[in-house]
Amino acid sequence: MEPLTADKRLSKLFETEGFAILKNRLDLLLGKPVWWFCADPSGPFPVLAHHDKRDCGLVQDDPAVHEEWLTTTREAVTRLASQLEGGVQLSPPGRIQIIVPILCGNETLGFLGLAHLPLPEGHRVGPLIPLLGDYLRQIAERERAGEDLKGVKRLWRDIVSSLDPDLL
Repeated sequence: MEPLTADKRLSKLFETEGFAILKNRLDLLLGKPVWWFCADPSGPFPVLAHHDKRDCGLVQDDPAVHEEWLTTTREAVTRLASQLEGGVQLSPPGRIQIIVPILCGNETLGFLGLAHLPLPEGHRVGPLIPLLGDYLRQIAERERAGEDLKGVKRLWRDIVSSLDPDLL
């Protein structure tokens, strides 16, 4: 049995039904933001969905704007990583984004971002951040518990199948 790393847990989280429901609801509420994630602030920022918002810094064709977005976002993720809480951050050019750590127990799996939100949304999304963090934690912990249960079942099956019936 291969143990799940934080990267694998993160990718499995994005494939869950719970995450799909969350994403669909927030797309409706926030006008289809650009969804991104990262496993590590120094690593890449893959895009989950961008809904053709090319004027977002993450999917911007202009390298200078894209680099400004990366620099600003790396600094924010690094700051939020030490606090283990989410926040609202500037998202060049002239937008805001939500950045939320994805926690599973005491482990940080990575960060989820919803970028390209209009500036007036800043006051409205603040109360959403703790709820989003709690929901993501629940999804991650449910996935981890499911994997743990599968491991126990495999171990039990392997032990039972390797024992002599007289010993059982």
